[in-house]
Amino acid sequence: GEWTSHQFLENLERTTAVADYINKNIPKDGVKILMAGEIHRYYFERRTVREKGFARQTRYWEIFKTPAEVVEFLKKQGITHVLWARSIKGQGKYSPLRVNDLVRDPEISPQFFDLLYEGRSKNIRDEVYDYALYRIQVAG
Repeated sequence: GEWTSHQFLENLERTTAVADYINKNIPKDGVKILMAGEIHRYYFERRTVREKGFARQTRYWEIFKTPAEVVEFLKKQGITHVLWARSIKGQGKYSPLRVNDLVRDPEISPQFFDLLYEGRSKNIRDEVYDYALYRIQVAG
């Protein structure tokens, strides 16, 4: 059978489902999403920042000593959400204070982040990725 345009994207672009969720459910104004582990940003209709470049520029995980300090710094930089992404093949761990690991730590994450979305890409051409979208808690 033939694919619809949405099926085409879902089968060939790994970010389709998570970008659709964000574009439909996250307000446009006042939102800045830190993309932790995902480089594909084309289909996201929100302001995004790649965590790797952000980390390189700020060295935040070396400057701050606690998760609370890291989260407060993210807020001061205007970061409102974190999109965590990881190939199902897995990747190594980051520094304990890198946001990539903070959001997935079962003891730390609930103190600072609200989980909004979890899903797996359905693409057939590229590596399959797991995604989780978190909102940074305003109080905390």
